[in-house]
Amino acid sequence: FHILRLIGRGAYGKVFLVQHKLSGQYYAMKAIHKAFVTEDTRNIELTRAERTILEDVQHPFIVRLFYAFQTDHRLYLILEYIPGGELFHHLYHECMFPERVARFFIAEVVCALEHLHTLGIIYRDLKPENCLIDREGHLVLTDFGLSKLGLPSNGKTSTFCGTTEYMAPEILNEQPYDQAVDWWSLGILLFDMITGSPPFTGDNKNSVMNAIRRAQLKFPRYVSPAARQLVQALLHKDPAKRLGTFTGPITTHRARRPMPSGGGGLGRRHSRIRQHKFFDGLDWAAVEARTVKSPIIPKIRGDDDTSNFSTEFTSQPIAESP
Repeated sequence: FHILRLIGRGAYGKVFLVQHKLSGQYYAMKAIHKAFVTEDTRNIELTRAERTILEDVQHPFIVRLFYAFQTDHRLYLILEYIPGGELFHHLYHECMFPERVARFFIAEVVCALEHLHTLGIIYRDLKPENCLIDREGHLVLTDFGLSKLGLPSNGKTSTFCGTTEYMAPEILNEQPYDQAVDWWSLGILLFDMITGSPPFTGDNKNSVMNAIRRAQLKFPRYVSPAARQLVQALLHKDPAKRLGTFTGPITTHRARRPMPSGGGGLGRRHSRIRQHKFFDGLDWAAVEARTVKSPIIPKIRGDDDTSNFSTEFTSQPIAESP
């Protein structure tokens, strides 16, 4: 691969735009430091889970993995390149989205989360930076580095992880938790989209965590009753009362067949979120089929365009060193 440009950076590696030397095809290459992976058994588990999820889960709103390989010092994941950049980039420039725009993207996230949950996966890091926008304006979830694959018999896990502003109170309280934490993050994401900031903020990480545990939601006056009620239902501090439970049969993990273009999912398991009046009039079958026109079509000048990614990354010199 030819390494063309840095497009992202995390705590444990970098993401580059690369071009395959023979085919000329463009990809996103995630490079993970082995030193990080091997320093903790939990990191080994998370890294294995990320690769397994990306290999096995095929869905219209989840990024595709094409290759995986390693060198002496790094692990590499060669992923679909999504040239529209992060949802964060577009939200930052717009400050906030009209509710009709937020509804479009939230509906696509719902479809992706439902599919992951059907397979027994907890995403655990939903935030605008991990939602990419493709050239048609549809949302694609990426970065499964914190995802949980394979829940124990009680259906709960207890790893403390996530992005603070998006973490559910049960994680912060170090209680066993399940897929309800993703629906909490969805509520934070919706609030962020329609107001321009997460609902629970503070001067430091501890104050943010205390706000998540104890603070009451406060909405700007312009937020509609339907949006307000959906956010409140998703941000119930008691996960047992939080909106997001499923209807329909459960399906086991590792069904590795390509999904139909409609993305209907294994087992057709749908969350109760779809029934909320915030989504009144929405054709969910059309959402899954990607036939609903996106309200945001990114400007893309070519297959190697990186203008929708932050110049914080793209302006840096290309280097694989830490």
